[in-house]
Amino acid sequence: MTNWKVKTGFDNMDAPAVCRLLENTYWAREHPKDVMLRAMQNSRCYGVFDEQDRQIGFARAVTDDATVFYLADVVVEEACRGRGAGRALMTAVANDPALKGLRGLLVTLDAHGLYEPYGFVRSGPSFMMKKPEAWNDAKGNPFAAPVGGMCYNK
Repeated sequence: MTNWKVKTGFDNMDAPAVCRLLENTYWAREHPKDVMLRAMQNSRCYGVFDEQDRQIGFARAVTDDATVFYLADVVVEEACRGRGAGRALMTAVANDPALKGLRGLLVTLDAHGLYEPYGFVRSGPSFMMKKPEAWNDAKGNPFAAPVGGMCYNK
């Protein structure tokens, strides 16, 4: 396992490296670079860097800072996958004080196993949602609450 370093904030990201990473994804490969940069500038950014300070992973959270965040563009360079870089990114997101207590949303087709240890639960084949702990009843059971026509109770 490599000693990954996680940095936060748009100014700490290597924007050209992030654009290259996203160009190789099924969800963002057709986005123009100016759109990717604008999305990054308007999000909470997380980057994972290798021992040579080369950015090999990225994630961003879009939030209203009050009730919800949407986790997007989570990507790790293919050659570095399976070595803890994705977990380093998700740990940074999970430990971000600005996101504590907020409902988290994300969409994935193939990485459910990365997100589940951080409290995200499946809701349909690709939609996942993380509920804040405060949404549990007195016995610790999650409430069933509709979001966009879906229920996301565990």
